[in-house]
Amino acid sequence: MKKAYFIFIALFLLQCLAYSQEVYSDSTFIAVDSVTERIIEPISLFPNIVGKSMMTPTAWGGFGTFIFGSIGGTFPQVYATNPDLIVSAGIGTGNSIKAVSIVGSLNVNDVSSVDNFSFNFIVSRTISIGSSISAGAIHLFANPLKTDMSPSYYLAYSHAAQNLPSVIYGCSKLNYTVGVGSGRFYNKSYYDFQSGRGNHGTALFGNVSYEILSYVNLGIEWTGVNLCSSVSWRPAYNLPALCIGVTDLTRFSGDKPRLLAGISYAYLLPNKQAR
Repeated sequence: MKKAYFIFIALFLLQCLAYSQEVYSDSTFIAVDSVTERIIEPISLFPNIVGKSMMTPTAWGGFGTFIFGSIGGTFPQVYATNPDLIVSAGIGTGNSIKAVSIVGSLNVNDVSSVDNFSFNFIVSRTISIGSSISAGAIHLFANPLKTDMSPSYYLAYSHAAQNLPSVIYGCSKLNYTVGVGSGRFYNKSYYDFQSGRGNHGTALFGNVSYEILSYVNLGIEWTGVNLCSSVSWRPAYNLPALCIGVTDLTRFSGDKPRLLAGISYAYLLPNKQAR
């Protein structure tokens, strides 16, 4: 049975093979953020178009209908020596300012055999100037014979600092998210338990990103079970978002630090409101 310890890196790849899924989860969040930031009117400062995190979600939603795809990977897998990949694709629609933004996506958790799938569902709403909330369900309907990770559910709040304008018009340099969740945000793996690292994390997670250069963000995040740091870059609106990072920086879970990498792209479908 494949381990599912890391299910959030592009939306999440929990534990070993599922660990690469985290690359996916995060890539998904990057794609969603990218669309959001691209189309919102600069009434207040919102996040820039660059990725905010790799292992934890943000609460930013979108506007209009868009499709996205992402590829993420980790090297090595947790408690293993080989690398792993995850691929995901999805669609989002709605208006997070006037109502809600809804995003759904499909994960291919085992790229080599293309037979291990799961689903993600996220709803977001802008609640005040530069602030948003979201609720999400991750790693749904996965085959229990191929993964050890159960579904994860979370609530998150994100804010863009209004007194730190970016060089990108209408955007903020500093963004942060705090949240609480179950599953991968709280449960450690069987291998963590066997290694004397306990059964549970904090259930609380968070991330902070700061624009260190134009279209380049430096981020740090607490996943609920460990610490991650990353750098994200998106050179232009019409180009993919790129992220590279290192996770498991503490001995709270996992057996060693691991390299993460992801690329994602979102395309806003043409419509009158988008124009």
